[in-house]
Formats: sequence, C-alpha cells, structure tokens
Amino acid sequence: TRGRRKLLDNITDAVTQHYVVSFTVGTLLILTALALFAFMAFTLILIPIAIIGIFAGLATLGYGIISWGYLIGTHLPVARPGLATGLGVAAMVIVLQVTAEVPLVGGLVVLGIVLTAVGAVAITYYGVTSFQAAALPD
Repeated sequence: TRGRRKLLDNITDAVTQHYVVSFTVGTLLILTALALFAFMAFTLILIPIAIIGIFAGLATLGYGIISWGYLIGTHLPVARPGLATGLGVAAMVIVLQVTAEVPLVGGLVVLGIVLTAVGAVAITYYGVTSFQAAALPD
C-alpha cells in the first residue's frame, strides 16, 4: 500500500506544483499520439499495434484520473486511504461530467484537467520518479 501511495504522491506533486509543465507535456503527448496512431492504422500490419497503443493511452488517462481522485481523497475526512481515493475518483468523475455540461468553457476546463493528468503521469514515468524542474545556472 505504501508503494502505491508513493506512486500517486509523485503524480499529485507534479499536478499541483508543476501544472504548466504537466499540461504542456500532456498536450504534446496527446497530439502526437493521435497522429501516430492514425498513421499506423493506415497500414494493415500496424493496426493491432495502433489498437494496443490506444488502449495504453486510455489506461494512462485512467491512471491520471485516479491520481486526481487520490488528491481529492487526501482532503476527505476518511481514515482508509483506499476508500478516500475511491470517493475522490467518484467526486472527480462527477465534477468532470457536470463541468462538461457548461457550454464552451466547460469542455475546455475538462480538457485542461485531462491533459494535465496525462502529462503528470508522463513526466513522472507513471509515478516511479518525482519530477524535478530544470534549474537555471547561477
């Protein structure tokens, strides 16, 4: 359990402290992945690899949403971390669905949250390492 919490802690640190980097990496990752999978799907041999890549992208997105749920769950008055994370994920999904109903702005907010989550998962290598921003030399 402690190892899983450390993985999620690394991702939530990237979301809260390095949100601009997470958003930028998430945007670039999604744009290039969509183009790559579309080009791969044109060839008959690479269609299965493109499908596997799409499923890997959806799993990454799910992991990002779970990390947002973990972040919300840490602020809930629940003693069990697993239950708090589950409640946080449920709250996050509800918030995303309600926010998406707001015309124009809601979709952009949801897109920003999703791209930030994917970018945070990517820059922490799925939570294995914590993200350290580059420092300018003195």
